[in-house]
Amino acid sequence: MVFALWYVLPRYDVPNTAATTTMRAKPVTRLTAVNVAIESGAGGVALLRCNSAYPSPAEHMDLRTMADMAARWSVPVGLSDHSGTIYPGLAAAVMGAAVIEVHLTMSREMFGPDVASSVTPAELRQLVDGVQFIETMRAHPVDKDAQARDMAPLRALLEDNHEDERGR
Repeated sequence: MVFALWYVLPRYDVPNTAATTTMRAKPVTRLTAVNVAIESGAGGVALLRCNSAYPSPAEHMDLRTMADMAARWSVPVGLSDHSGTIYPGLAAAVMGAAVIEVHLTMSREMFGPDVASSVTPAELRQLVDGVQFIETMRAHPVDKDAQARDMAPLRALLEDNHEDERGR
């Protein structure tokens, strides 16, 4: 049994509607529907970058598309990941994804077309932990000037010791 799971990053509202892009040159029907939804004022719309290959190889992920979609439609974007690994989801989080969708299999020994493109419960836990860690890093920029001021006494101590060693 394989389940599709949505993980919505904490800084975003849970989307009610999501559309995915695939390898089609012009996913006209889906994105026309998205345009209609956006123009009619529907809230909770998100676009997900998706690849039709199961499992999706790294060289076909093209996560840069998320920035293009966000700029074009001004809605939250994310990734519909079919790689069978946690890495694209982590990269998407670094790139600002609002939603990460993965398929979950209870065991790699199970049978079915989605098993190879799914993550296990342990991998899902790693993905969620990793995304939360990334979100914490993104939410707390370091004030380099304050850090330099805080480290000044230690730096002075080390410089004094270094001069003492050279003077001997």
